[in-house]
Amino acid sequence: MLKLKFGKKTWIERWGERDLSRTIRLVHVKALRKYFRKKYNQFKKEKRWVLLAALCAYVKQYFIHEFRQMSLPVLPVHYEKLVTNPKKEVKKILRFIGAEWNPAVLSHHTTHTSEWGGTRGQRKIDRKSLQKWKHFFSTKEKAEIDLLIKELERERKNVS
Repeated sequence: MLKLKFGKKTWIERWGERDLSRTIRLVHVKALRKYFRKKYNQFKKEKRWVLLAALCAYVKQYFIHEFRQMSLPVLPVHYEKLVTNPKKEVKKILRFIGAEWNPAVLSHHTTHTSEWGGTRGQRKIDRKSLQKWKHFFSTKEKAEIDLLIKELERERKNVS
């Protein structure tokens, strides 16, 4: 969200803030929707893109909770597990959607040659990016993100 560039703007600046605005409208719990909107407006006005990106990630993950409340089938996919054990995780995803396993699924890098936003299609699934975030954010930004997530969790539990 913060590294992918569209001209001079990052994804969160160009597309993410609009996507987040639309997504917040879909939150079923009115008090939480109002709270998310307040944070969204604050971060957008202050151009605090790191916190807006963190809010975006949190709100999207929140829907796992809402979907489960509605008894919808949900399969959370953890990036860390996917890159650590791609075959096992992709098999789990395919089973969940009712598709059969085919080893070619893990050979995407042999047919995709494009590069978009720093993601290279010809690269196999690997662990190289697993810890990159630790070097991307400053100590202050990490602390702000941690504080925001704690605050969002507290608010979610208060309205549930």
